[in-house]
Amino acid sequence: MTNFFPRTGACAAVTMTAVLGLTACTGDDSATTVSSIPASASGAASSGVESAEQHGDHSSLLVGDQDTPEGFVRTDLTAEFAETADLFSVPEFPSIQGSVTPEECAALSTSVGDVFPLLGGDAPSAAIASFADDTSADGDSEREIMVFVDTSGALGAPVDMDNCSEFTRTGGEGDYATTMRYTAESRDLEIEGADTLAAAQLSTSVEEGQMVAGGPADDATADIVVGTVGDTTFLVSSSVPGMQEELDTLAAAQVRTLSG
Repeated sequence: MTNFFPRTGACAAVTMTAVLGLTACTGDDSATTVSSIPASASGAASSGVESAEQHGDHSSLLVGDQDTPEGFVRTDLTAEFAETADLFSVPEFPSIQGSVTPEECAALSTSVGDVFPLLGGDAPSAAIASFADDTSADGDSEREIMVFVDTSGALGAPVDMDNCSEFTRTGGEGDYATTMRYTAESRDLEIEGADTLAAAQLSTSVEEGQMVAGGPADDATADIVVGTVGDTTFLVSSSVPGMQEELDTLAAAQVRTLSG
């Protein structure tokens, strides 16, 4: 399986949907289920966020080693990926990156171009980590979950998944204009402590033109949990079918971390 989330910063500019980890994998193991996962009921939702911002250390907002699923290895990629943030600061990039309709669905289609500027620059506001199983001799695991947090509010979070069952991302100009169509199959998930929360399996297709810069490959699928705790947005995602249990467990742990 192609790993669309390489651990070398030089390759990051050509990856597809870094946070979502979308690849050209297909599979339909994501039956709609109801999960209720308790998070911490103690502590103010913003206390961890305020502490991290005061010290400029957003990596401390990420779910830690103690909550890593059994058999998985946690890797904080924040510093490594922050080194490539300048690649996405060219004046032309916003028009290439495009916009999402409806706008409230933007967090579901988070792409490389959305993420990297938040990791670096003069005022970094985000952190990102990989959780991969340790079964591959070359370290290129097929089972991987990405976790991303951001305190800037730039990504937002969907308010009503009924409005995001289908949405588009359009970017580029002229011969390079592209429209990506997303289909989101929502599933029920409850995590105590999350102010907003959405869980879904995403499918994408190129409706017109070529891929949006930093966007997913054509006919890609991924499972994603996105939500907010206070002013912080978190995303937990995987392109590997059959990993909803690990995905939901990490999402609950991420909420506990932000609430503690």
